[in-house]
Amino acid sequence: MNRLFARCLCVCFAPLSLAAPFLSAQEDDSLHLIEVLDIALANNPLLGSEISKLNSLRAEISEARAGWLPTVTANYDESQSNSSYTYQSGETRNDDDPSSAQSIIIRQPLWDWGKTKANVESARARFRSGESTLSLVEGRVLMEALDAFFGVQRDREVMRAAAQSADVMQQQVDATEQRLAAGATILTDEARVRARLYSAEGQRAQAEGALAKSLAAFERATSISNPGNLIGIVPDNVEGLADVAEDEWAEHPSVMAAKASERSAYQSFKSEQRSIWPDISLTGQVRKIENTGSSYVSELDESSFGFKFDAPIYQGGAQFARARRARALWESAQFGVQDSERKAREGAIAAARIYHYSRQRLNAATEQVQASERAFLLMKEEVAAARKSLVDQLDAQNELLDARTNLAYATRDSHVAAWTVLFALGRLDAEWLAGMKRRPLPK
Repeated sequence: MNRLFARCLCVCFAPLSLAAPFLSAQEDDSLHLIEVLDIALANNPLLGSEISKLNSLRAEISEARAGWLPTVTANYDESQSNSSYTYQSGETRNDDDPSSAQSIIIRQPLWDWGKTKANVESARARFRSGESTLSLVEGRVLMEALDAFFGVQRDREVMRAAAQSADVMQQQVDATEQRLAAGATILTDEARVRARLYSAEGQRAQAEGALAKSLAAFERATSISNPGNLIGIVPDNVEGLADVAEDEWAEHPSVMAAKASERSAYQSFKSEQRSIWPDISLTGQVRKIENTGSSYVSELDESSFGFKFDAPIYQGGAQFARARRARALWESAQFGVQDSERKAREGAIAAARIYHYSRQRLNAATEQVQASERAFLLMKEEVAAARKSLVDQLDAQNELLDARTNLAYATRDSHVAAWTVLFALGRLDAEWLAGMKRRPLPK
């Protein structure tokens, strides 16, 4: 119950400075990843729906516990009867006989062969399954926000590189036109340089479109429009988590939810199985009846106390059918646990391997950028010494742009893969976020 309360506080009562919907970059020029995740949880309607479902499951526990408690029923009945008599002498008489009855009935269950206990345990298991499902939904919401966050970072970097390349191409076109007018170059070189410019402008337009799409996805996932500078981080000790991912998947929320559902189905089967057995309860009743006729008044005060023994004899086989149905559902839930364990293990192993491969790709992309920068600088020296043409320099410029674009994509994929490891191990939820908020924001 305390976990649900903590989640409600984290999701529904985030700091106003963070949870304001559609926060604009004008209010704060930079946003840390932890702040963005906090806002994403606070503004996602799916979490509110899941919390309401969890409250419903908690109410089912109280409903099941009611089977142990006494029931008190009050009844009141009032009636009016009219009688008409005709004698041999021809005389008639009309009698009005109003009557009323009040009663209070108390029933206390004494023994039901564990049916109520099974119902309570089943309701508790459903609640635990709901908690795990909520944790899983929280992780998915956070992963969606993470993907959008690093997508914006990637596309901004690609946009910056494409714009810089297009500006350089424009400068080269202007310089080539001047040399062409002075007769220092030929028309073919000018056309080839201009073609490179058009290609760079097309790449910039494509980068602008990709950035606009990423910003739209970011606003949908976090309710933040026009974000300023985004400060991203990777989780602590992700290398160690990736190394042990194959053995640490058992606490994934999907597995915990499936196991709780299986436990609930088993308890429901026990309850249905025992419904064919008799129940014993203690009953008491206090009753008062008043009859007020035209010629008499009568009152009856009655109290009774005893034991009630309910034993179903024949119900057309319905109860046995319900027991068989409950058993089939329990067996189905057992297969569901096996399936969820396989999927969780597969997801954890895949997340760890993808993370390691993404790190290798990031290292390679970093080396590619460094090599492309060196090649571009050397090519500029060659062009200045008239050993290479300007077109060769522009080709080196394009290679550098491709390398920087590749690095932006590799960086995004590596960061998302690191957080996916945390999600695959069931560590990414509102409780984790609450712990991160109590710490100074990492840089």
